Amino acid sequence: MKFKTAAVAAIVAALSLSACGGGRGTEPAPEGTETNAPAAGFAADATIGVALPWLGTQNWKEAEVMFKDQLTKAGFTPLVQAADNKVPQQQQQIESMIQNGAKAIVVGPVDGKQLGPVLENAKAEGILILGYDRLIENTAAIDGVVQFGAVRTGELQGNALLDGLAAEKGDGPYNIELFGGGPADPNAPLFFEGA
Repeated sequence: MKFKTAAVAAIVAALSLSACGGGRGTEPAPEGTETNAPAAGFAADATIGVALPWLGTQNWKEAEVMFKDQLTKAGFTPLVQAADNKVPQQQQQIESMIQNGAKAIVVGPVDGKQLGPVLENAKAEGILILGYDRLIENTAAIDGVVQFGAVRTGELQGNALLDGLAAEKGDGPYNIELFGGGPADPNAPLFFEGA
């Protein structure tokens, strides 16, 4: 829970810096300097889209609440939607965020391999794109990513499993069958690598 709170806070802080100008203000760069920064940031009351994969587990329910609360506290207008684990629905929601004037979109993808075209549409409109929690692949439209350390998480999960077995059953050997993560979740192999 603490990491998720910190991750949401980091995203909100990054958006706040963008809104305040943090290198993206309207003043021209000093003569003789080069910058790749956009000419202007966005207003503090800007609409920020958050595209979550679904609300079927506690972590995504908490993320929805945290994004709404933290973005509102930071002075932004949150537009948080969940896609019921359906890629076409998430693509449509992101398109809607573009049409509703979102200045930034935070994306926790249903399937990170299938969002490239819609995120490229958003990028073409000058929208800041941040990945959240799950890897987004097949596009260069991402401006930043906030993720958990999936390999380390898998390692911690594996150690917790072994510690629990040792406490309940004593010394091994143990018969363990590991499973988890959907085929569309690029984090799943990383959890297994750590475990």
